[in-house]
Formats: sequence, C-alpha cells, structure tokens
Amino acid sequence: MATYNEKEYYPGRSKQVLIVDDKCEVREILNVVLTMYGYSCLEASNGNEAEVMYTSNHIDLVITDIYMPEKDGLSLIEELKVLDPDAKIIAMSGGDKFHNPACLDWAKALGAANTFVKPFNHVNFMNIVDSVINPKDQHQHVMPTRQESFALAY
Repeated sequence: MATYNEKEYYPGRSKQVLIVDDKCEVREILNVVLTMYGYSCLEASNGNEAEVMYTSNHIDLVITDIYMPEKDGLSLIEELKVLDPDAKIIAMSGGDKFHNPACLDWAKALGAANTFVKPFNHVNFMNIVDSVINPKDQHQHVMPTRQESFALAY
C-alpha cells in the first residue's frame, strides 16, 4: 500500500467522502483506495443511513450504489439534491446480471455529477473522484500508487 508523501499531489486532503453501499466489501475497498489518496471516509449501508449522516456531518462527496435495501441510490440522490442542490454525488452500479445500464443515466438525470460501473480500476476511479471534487483542477491527474495499475473487484 502507498504511504502518504507530503510533496505528492493528494486531491483528498481535508475532504470527507460518504461511501454508500449495502455490501461491506465494496465500502471497505473504496475506503482503502480513497484513504490512500488522502480522503477521509464515512460509510453507510443504505440510503436512509446516508441521509442521516449527510445532514449531521460535513460531506464533500457522496459515492452511492444504486441498488440497495431500504432506500436505493436514486432516491438518495433525489433527496440529497433537494436538501443541498450543490451536493457532489457519484453513482455506481455493479456490472452483474442485475445491473441496468440505464440506472446510471437516471442517476445523472437526478443530479449525480458522474458514474462508474463496478468492478473498477482504482486510477480511473480516483480520476472520476478528483474531477468531481476539484472540477477546476482538470490538469491534475491522479497517478497510480504503484508501477502497475490494478482492477478492484467487489
């Protein structure tokens, strides 16, 4: 795992991300990757938990799965945008047989700034995160923490 180096570019310094997914493994993987790049993370297992956490913490970015029990990601996106029209949200969905590609389009229509399909490559994922958190810093690109890039499975 990468170590924190003050002289390297870490877009996440002092930024808090709320990770919302019903699968603990996915939350853990995202937390590890985001932490490697300097982000601090909170986790929620469904949209209801996420909404409570969003209203009681300063959250710079929400990364939410679409299909979850109790409250799905589309409902969460819609409600967060009502609470905070400036909320920065990234939606994700699994590439399995239950994945409906249109759900990510719906997420964007509801206000998600970007989307991705799981499993994912950590460098591409971090570039998506960085572009949403720091839209004016498009010249900065997250570099791999190792020589090789790897795909993260859920």
